[in-house]
Amino acid sequence: MDFFNLVLTGIFLAIAFWLSFKLVKMKKTVKVYGKFLTLTRIMFFIALVFAIITIFIYWGNVGEMVRSVIMCFAISMFILLQDGITDDGFFLVGNFVAFNDVIDYDYKKEKNKFIVFFSYKDGKQKSGSFQTEVVFDIKKADEVEKELKDKIGKKYRRMKK
Repeated sequence: MDFFNLVLTGIFLAIAFWLSFKLVKMKKTVKVYGKFLTLTRIMFFIALVFAIITIFIYWGNVGEMVRSVIMCFAISMFILLQDGITDDGFFLVGNFVAFNDVIDYDYKKEKNKFIVFFSYKDGKQKSGSFQTEVVFDIKKADEVEKELKDKIGKKYRRMKK
């Protein structure tokens, strides 16, 4: 295995383990999961298919096959990371944001999805705020609304989208 393959294998292995630890942490705490099928996951699924194809293209070259298998594992871990609501906050692609850091939130219902908009500050940075959205299945709208009202109801505010 040449040096470049060793470096890439090491990078993908580190990413895969890092994402798998995030996945375990997320699976333990999430009460209501976000919508699984998103455009980002579809694009990463296509990347996973191409990575699997490269395993067969480089069949026989052990270094390329090992790198491709570990790359498939890392991509799979990312695909499995979901958004969701917990008792103390919400997960956004494996990253946890505490309800204490939420400045305000809003939600809207569309025909087949329930979108919650969050404005939050990063606990690690002293200034600046971020806006994001978490998409849920419309069937979970009542459950998500109830959780948000119970946990951070006072921070509900109509926001400009």
